[in-house]
Amino acid sequence: MKTIEQALTDNSFHQAHNIGCDFCVTPDHYKTAHFTTLKNGKQICNYCKNHVRKQFKGIKQLKEDINLKEGEKIGVMVSGGKDGLYAWMTLCNIFGPENVIAFNHHKSGLVHPFAYENLLNASRILKSQLIIVEDNDFIIRFRKNLEAFVKKPDPAMTRVALCAGCRYGITGNLYRLADEKYKIKKFVSAASYLELAPFKAELLKEKGNGNNKYGLLKGLIENEKYNFDDNIEIILNDDDLAYKSISNGKKTISHEFKNYKLFDLDDYIENNPDEYEKAVTERLSWKRPEKSWHFDCIIEEFKDFFYYGTLGYTENEFKLSQMIRYNLISRDDALKEIYHYRNKMKNSLKTILQLLDELHLSYLNDEFIQFFKNSKYYQ
Repeated sequence: MKTIEQALTDNSFHQAHNIGCDFCVTPDHYKTAHFTTLKNGKQICNYCKNHVRKQFKGIKQLKEDINLKEGEKIGVMVSGGKDGLYAWMTLCNIFGPENVIAFNHHKSGLVHPFAYENLLNASRILKSQLIIVEDNDFIIRFRKNLEAFVKKPDPAMTRVALCAGCRYGITGNLYRLADEKYKIKKFVSAASYLELAPFKAELLKEKGNGNNKYGLLKGLIENEKYNFDDNIEIILNDDDLAYKSISNGKKTISHEFKNYKLFDLDDYIENNPDEYEKAVTERLSWKRPEKSWHFDCIIEEFKDFFYYGTLGYTENEFKLSQMIRYNLISRDDALKEIYHYRNKMKNSLKTILQLLDELHLSYLNDEFIQFFKNSKYYQ
């Protein structure tokens, strides 16, 4: 039996794991991937072929662009992950901890304990104010949306349904609170270009025959179980917002928040996950879970379970491919991570059933088991 290292030298690994691009780890069946065969016989995906390396403006430009006035404060959205804490630490270094307020949208009952502990430690060490806003309604809505989704699984609706209210909670409710109570109109987003897989937009666009919004509405119509309380309104509100300030050259903050300014940290500083992790671990006593990204919210486990079951890949492949393009990881090391991650996914049913039990959703066990058995990717 071949080791992973031996398998990497021929096509068996790529065929077994559906790796289509010879330069990154984009799967051959990735929904919006197109492959070109080069003269040397290698295949390149459209993401690698069209990749343009970001140019970073630097810390000095960040300070000038934010242009914080005397007595003015700036807000940063944090979840407990390394990106948010690194941004918080950076802003404190630039403007002073007394002028930086961190805001956290806390989805009660769905937050990893390390995330909460990391936030409290960072606030104490940085001597910077932390505002945690409890969202007690989120878990109630999540339970109903999960029940609706598992009865009609649709990859395009995965994030739409399971994360309903999260985007508005982070970029909407927190903006309003920061403005009304602390007169903050400038915010920094720590969302990384390495991790923002274009899943939602691409899948909804495909579902809507080229139109994202139509795809969203079509998905909502196809499953009447989503129509409860104010769930539809919340989903549509989410769709009007984004975590980053620029998308395809256009502002993505809705008209409701046009008076606020959002600055993306990764427009100024190159995101290096290893360096970020080392910095926040050494200075802020950051605790690292087994999965160091997208770990703060338990819903990520469900998203991966459904993405893998319906598509045969998750957001992980996009992130690793981006890291390859930015020379942050070798392709061989990324392939090894894919191997281990997919093996974990194939054995994820036990974890999911345990989470269902903890969330008092064990009555959905049969539907989840059936989904697992019916998926060709879990076989």
